[in-house]
Amino acid sequence: MPPSRRKFVLAGLAVALLAGAVALRARGRGDNSSCTVDDDVPAADREAVGRAALNYIDAILGPDPGAAYDRFISGGPPDLAREQFVALAGAEKKKIGSASDLRVGHVYLTAVKGGGHQRTVCGPASRPEEWVAVETNPGPAQAHVVIEGRSAHNSFVYVIRMVRQEAQWRVQQAFSAPSVYMGKSAVDFEGMAAAEERDHHGLNAYMLYVEALALANRGPSFQLGIVPRIQTEIANVKMSGPLVGQRPFKWDFGGAHFDVVSVDPVGLSDRSGDKVYLVVLHEIDPWVDDAFAERKNRALIAAFAETYPEYKQAFGGLVVKGQEKEGSRIWGTIAENE
Repeated sequence: MPPSRRKFVLAGLAVALLAGAVALRARGRGDNSSCTVDDDVPAADREAVGRAALNYIDAILGPDPGAAYDRFISGGPPDLAREQFVALAGAEKKKIGSASDLRVGHVYLTAVKGGGHQRTVCGPASRPEEWVAVETNPGPAQAHVVIEGRSAHNSFVYVIRMVRQEAQWRVQQAFSAPSVYMGKSAVDFEGMAAAEERDHHGLNAYMLYVEALALANRGPSFQLGIVPRIQTEIANVKMSGPLVGQRPFKWDFGGAHFDVVSVDPVGLSDRSGDKVYLVVLHEIDPWVDDAFAERKNRALIAAFAETYPEYKQAFGGLVVKGQEKEGSRIWGTIAENE
């Protein structure tokens, strides 16, 4: 039963996005920048930039992704040759699978009247669900276009940063990410986390907030207004037990010792539907044989269930992976919740 999407490194993601939020709160809207949103963008500009962004997505997901390379600003993507770009586009297309219902979700048109690089807030700052912050540089008119679509299992977005060059809108940067995962959005996971926190289930709350933060990620030049709020919520979660402090977590339970490297929320699909599981990675030293690894995994499952019994309220089960500390062997064990 393989994971249906990539695993997030929890601490690193939270720290990286927290740093961005601190900078945003310190700078706010650039004094020399302006931003218009959706219907406030002149119709001709909104139509032209939206069409250019959709054409880029059609090209990168189509049979000839090299055509998308030609839609970038002069010189193509920074430090990326055409062959490298085509290879990455193929991996991107494989990750998304069948794409449908592609449409322009939002258009943000920005301009910098003077000074240098700006981080501009677009939308009402008092409503985090509605404002975004975008990177803007001095020069020609710039836009961020959010393209929404659906894959076989989830919804996704592309955030396309565009610049007007020689009377045409050209791509400066592109970022794709899931926007709905296992049928839930970032705000949905945030609400689930808040409910777990009210029940004093610190581990569940932390993991669900991290999933919310991952789903709210829109790349290096575009930030949703809910991100600083979720980061604050993560920082305020009260956790206890062995999964607190520096990794690897040293966990002694009964007569057994475990070195836990990470705990991550990951979606898995089976015949009963899509569920979010906790994946627990630990080191085994020494590695005796596969049977020994299975017993070690089972012992960790028992320790986890007794120490954090509340996890069963929020997650479909545990996936425990034992990896050889000084080698490459790994053994996985799945414990489904009854």
